[in-house]
Amino acid sequence: DLLAHEDIDDKDGDGISGKANRAYSPEINATIIGRFTWKASATSVKHQSANAAHNDMGLSNPIHPKHNCTDKQAECLKADEGVYEFDLPDKRLSAIAYYLKKMPRKFKGKLIVVNLSGRGDKDVEVVAKAMEVKT
Repeated sequence: DLLAHEDIDDKDGDGISGKANRAYSPEINATIIGRFTWKASATSVKHQSANAAHNDMGLSNPIHPKHNCTDKQAECLKADEGVYEFDLPDKRLSAIAYYLKKMPRKFKGKLIVVNLSGRGDKDVEVVAKAMEVKT
């Protein structure tokens, strides 16, 4: 049990102190032990993927339904949400999480190019060529 190893005040005197990070899981609506990202702030691969899509690419998704706008971005705040409910629907977000869970075992030591543009494989060749990768 991870919590049994918490030693916040270094009571055992080994010079190491630490505690498990508790994070909110939007998938189960509860606070649990975080497992992913540098500070264990995401509770699942899907949660981490949703955070990356929202924070790094500005994509709305079921976990982050609003666009990633700052208070000073008036145009962004007023922007139409579009035809679709989310930029990254749950089905695609789940597929990304599934792929990421499987990737470390299948492709260890290999560069992976993933196409999320919806244009089929057209962009994969362009990216692979630019990165000098064989497809």
